[in-house]
Amino acid sequence: MLNKKFKIYTLGCKINQYDSASLKNFLINSGFKYQENKPNFIIINSCSVTKIAIHKAKKIVNFVKRNNANAKIILIGCWPRVYQSLNYNQVDLIWSGKSENWKSLLKEIEKNFFPKESSVSCSEKNKNLNLIGERHRYFIKIQDGCEQFCSYCVIPFSRGPLKSKKVKDVLAEIEKAILAGYQEIVLSGIHLGLYGRDFEGQKIDLFYLLKKIIKIKNLGRIRLSSIEVNELNDDILDLVVNSNNKICPHFHIPLQAGSDKVLKLMNRPYNLSYFSERINKIRETIPLVSISTDLIVGFPGENDKDFSDSYNFCKKISFDKIHVFSFSAHEKARAFSFPDRNSEEVIKKRSKRMRELSQKTEDNQFKNILKNSHFVDVLVEDNDGINVKGKSQYYFDYSFEPKKFSIENKKIIPGKIFRLDLRKKI
Repeated sequence: MLNKKFKIYTLGCKINQYDSASLKNFLINSGFKYQENKPNFIIINSCSVTKIAIHKAKKIVNFVKRNNANAKIILIGCWPRVYQSLNYNQVDLIWSGKSENWKSLLKEIEKNFFPKESSVSCSEKNKNLNLIGERHRYFIKIQDGCEQFCSYCVIPFSRGPLKSKKVKDVLAEIEKAILAGYQEIVLSGIHLGLYGRDFEGQKIDLFYLLKKIIKIKNLGRIRLSSIEVNELNDDILDLVVNSNNKICPHFHIPLQAGSDKVLKLMNRPYNLSYFSERINKIRETIPLVSISTDLIVGFPGENDKDFSDSYNFCKKISFDKIHVFSFSAHEKARAFSFPDRNSEEVIKKRSKRMRELSQKTEDNQFKNILKNSHFVDVLVEDNDGINVKGKSQYYFDYSFEPKKFSIENKKIIPGKIFRLDLRKKI
């Protein structure tokens, strides 16, 4: 009989990481055992945002088969959700359900691998806290689904319509995370800025939720994972200013293209004038703020002038970091059939130039913030006895020698936030 020992491989975004942690927790509470070495079955939580993502999933399947000859392989996640009729004989089970329906997956696992055993129910009373993502930061998924239908993206097909977690459930999970020792909570979602939009007849949105969260006892700080520029409203900005440092002054705001022509082709909900206006408003309201972005290079129809416009726009905005993505779509995305495709060579050259710009602006922006800051709050990630490394409220990595701030090294524990007064640095 196959023993109930499992392992999970996760591809893609933080939401997938959250889902994998949730599944791991659910299976353990259902009588299964998580085991890194020699598991009896392996779950691959896949991503399908691009053709490259699907290719990576296939490589993981091949790797798992080579190194775990006797293990059963289960494919879940966005790939089978986008391709509902997926027939992939390299795995033993394909499940296309959503993360809120783990009981359905459990039934499929037991039907296929433990047909003579009755289902073991998950005890809510003994349910453990999901440990999600990084060791020192707690990621909570407060929202799923997207209805934007950008032409390069298949997420609406894999994640479905907007679905928000209830306010009381969000607050309860954050309270548990704080009790478990987490001092930074990261609010995550596929379309985070539209939190609460699906609560019909209720005046609940992200601003409403943030006001509730910052009142939680012993909260260290919270961070927004990613938010659209048209959804980062003035109420949220003012709340950040008046949150007593509870909300990190760092926003990841996807731009995707610095050309109005390309933005229109992408079906993005703004133009460059609006984007620039809102960035100026953010910096006016929060002078010491860090802003990172996503940018797709080589989108169909992007010519040399469009790329030049995009490069110059990013240079003018001076993002703190630019996450550069080479265009890669599959047949489910509308952009897959768009004309005027760029060659891989052209995309590679443009990506290199944009990454070089990112490195330059990142260095300059970090120096500027430190020059004008009185303090930096560091979430400690590593302490080797001499140097301490961690994540600042601005999301920049920051390292320091405790003795230069008159701090006892032994008191600096990974996972804790330390405020460094830059004016008192020795």
